Amino acid sequence: MADTREVLLARLVTVCGAVEGVRAVGRNTLDVAALNRPAVIVQDGIEQMRDLANGARYSEIGRMELSPAVTVFVRAGNGVDPGGLMSLYRSRVVLAVLTDAELIAATGRNGGIRYEGCVAMAPDAETKEHRLDLTFVFAYTWKLDDLAS
Repeated sequence: MADTREVLLARLVTVCGAVEGVRAVGRNTLDVAALNRPAVIVQDGIEQMRDLANGARYSEIGRMELSPAVTVFVRAGNGVDPGGLMSLYRSRVVLAVLTDAELIAATGRNGGIRYEGCVAMAPDAETKEHRLDLTFVFAYTWKLDDLAS
């Protein structure tokens, strides 16, 4: 079995890149090539132990939560409403992530995917582009043996 954390992160990048209208996607970068917009950047984020099976040691089995940072960058212009544009891409990314069969399967029977909301960041003066930080939490079973694969 592969490391579930890596499986989830790699698939998340693929899913975000396949969202209709997204022109570029990156992982653990500050931006994408040629400033293509709309863009999604996935940062690996935080992985932490959620709980352990009764009587288990940390070296055996537990449930983890992974909270990657998913940021959507949009640039509005020519009279396009930036709020509507951010809402459009929020909806598309959230729907794609929450319904992706491979992400759901990777979380397993005792896990799942939660969408916990978003924060819309004001555009900076130089780029005049808007940023939307989406919060997802992936819960999954963690086994030490999976790391040896």
